[in-house]
Amino acid sequence: MKKHINHLVLVEKRPFCFLDFLDFEVDGEHYSMAHGTFRNKISKLIREGFVELQYYSGPAFYSLKGVNLTKRKIMTGNHAVVSSMSSMSSVSFIDNLPTDNHALHDIRYKFKVDNIWTTIAASHPELTPNDVSKDIGLDTILTHDLTIKITVHHTDTVSVMVACSLNPVAVDVKGLVRLSNALTRVEERLLRLVDKGCLSLSLSSPSPIPDHSSWIITMWHFGTDSPNEYTGKNFEITWEDGEDALMRIYTKDLKDGKGIRIRTERQEYPKKSFDEAMDEKLSVVGANVTKAINQNDDLRGGHSFFNQITKYACNYCVYDTINVLEYESHVVRKHPGKMCYPGKVDLERLAVEGQGSPGRNK
Repeated sequence: MKKHINHLVLVEKRPFCFLDFLDFEVDGEHYSMAHGTFRNKISKLIREGFVELQYYSGPAFYSLKGVNLTKRKIMTGNHAVVSSMSSMSSVSFIDNLPTDNHALHDIRYKFKVDNIWTTIAASHPELTPNDVSKDIGLDTILTHDLTIKITVHHTDTVSVMVACSLNPVAVDVKGLVRLSNALTRVEERLLRLVDKGCLSLSLSSPSPIPDHSSWIITMWHFGTDSPNEYTGKNFEITWEDGEDALMRIYTKDLKDGKGIRIRTERQEYPKKSFDEAMDEKLSVVGANVTKAINQNDDLRGGHSFFNQITKYACNYCVYDTINVLEYESHVVRKHPGKMCYPGKVDLERLAVEGQGSPGRNK
């Protein structure tokens, strides 16, 4: 618990609450803690002088003794607005924000490869394990405006953290491709390391490194930035939404001339594979777009095509959906290198029999 607290406060530079301990990892080992257990342990750590209370914002937030991370005060004259937001479900709140800005950042993965720690430690003496945890940290990968940190734990669990707070991953097909390409770099880095090893790994698949589509997402931050620059005072609001997640609204300096925006995010723990979690997120966002159009007469503008149901049918397998984001995600992941909307000439060249109009049948 103390190691996790040190990481949250000293590395992530943020206070912590009980939600950070419902499901977490230390040195490659998985832990979970009930709310009552957390209260008992944190009370003991306060008595020992290891941590101290920072503030209440729904749940209580704590920090290391002497490390002041007190939240910034919200500068607003309308306290009713803050109260109403704090009582709203975070899912409902984000769903009502502009859907074209939904994005992910601070994404964390884990997966297991038998004997990977032993192989890397034996064949790469330049990669010195941590004296205490014995973890092997690899050089940071900078690609696609993403900062990726890889840690090989002595338990043969590999942790991957994708830091992209200034350039979040959009929840759309382009964002999915960007993230997928970056994670492929991680696969390649690990494969090069184990290929040079003198110990053999499990060869149950063509590559000992599992495809990133199967990696488990342990946590990510999901939300949106305001479309317009914010010029007021800095603020931050944090509250528990009652769904084992945290909701935050705060000012974020995006730098590079992008200015300060208001960021609204929900800290989630999917505990699902990359494929499953992204499918679910794309489905939710796509459904919200459809719902917004159907419920808003101004958006429809009286055009009849908004009242028709469009079916997107895959040209490469038996699959169809009425959700465009789900369709494009399917093609990108299940048929890499192929076009979402091929023309007749493209289909003939690929010797594929299309199911009708490229990618979409009505």
